[in-house]
Amino acid sequence: MKTTIAIPCIHYHIHFLERTLKGIVSGTELPDKVVIVISYVTTQGQRKQIQKLRNKFGKRLNLTIIEVRQFLLHSEARNYLIKYLDPGLILFHDADDVQHPQRLEIVKYFFNKHDIVHLCHGWKKMGRALPNTIDINKIKVFTCQNIIDGYNQFGWKPRAFGALFMTTHSGACCIKREVLEEFSWEGVAPGEDSRFCFRVLKKFKKTILIDVPLYSYSLREFRK
Repeated sequence: MKTTIAIPCIHYHIHFLERTLKGIVSGTELPDKVVIVISYVTTQGQRKQIQKLRNKFGKRLNLTIIEVRQFLLHSEARNYLIKYLDPGLILFHDADDVQHPQRLEIVKYFFNKHDIVHLCHGWKKMGRALPNTIDINKIKVFTCQNIIDGYNQFGWKPRAFGALFMTTHSGACCIKREVLEEFSWEGVAPGEDSRFCFRVLKKFKKTILIDVPLYSYSLREFRK
C-alpha cells in the first residue's frame, strides 16, 4: 500500500516545517510521498524559506510543496491537498507537530491487519517525552464496534472524536484515499476535524482507535 503524509500549513508555520520534516526522515519507515500545501505565501522571504526546505529534504523524500497565494482556513487547506494525494494510505500531519519515529510503521501495521479505512491514535503535548520504542503487540485497540457501542450508550455528542475512550488527535487522522471520494472537511476550527472523523465512522463503519501516543502536538491558539 502506497503511503502519503499530507501537511496543511499556513504562512506563519513555515519555520516549523524543518522540524516536522526532520521527524519524518528519522522515521523507521519513510513514506512514498510527502505533500505540503502552504497558504498565504506572499513574500520573497517566504519563498526562499520554502526553497531551502526543498533543497534540504528533496533528496531524502519524494517531496511536493504547493505554494498558494490566498489565505486558506485549516479545513480549506486540507481540501486543497486532496487532488495531490495518490491512492493508498494518507496520514495527515499538522505543520507545527512532530511524529513519533514509528508512526508510519505502526499505522501501516494496523491498516494491514484490520479491514479499516480510518484510524486515530494518541498524542502528547509538545515537550513531553514520547516513548522511545513502542511494542506493537502491546497497543490497546478500540474496534469499530467498541466505538459505535460506546456512542450509542452515551450519546453522539459533539465532543472531541474518540474522547469516550482515549485522547485522540483527529487532525492527525489516517485514512485510505477512498474516503476522500466521499467526504471533505467542512466548517471552521475548532471541531472541524472531529466532525470529519464522526462522518467517516458513520458512513464506512471501518474505524479503529489505537491507544498509543504517536505524535507531539503543539497546542496553539489560532492567530494571523
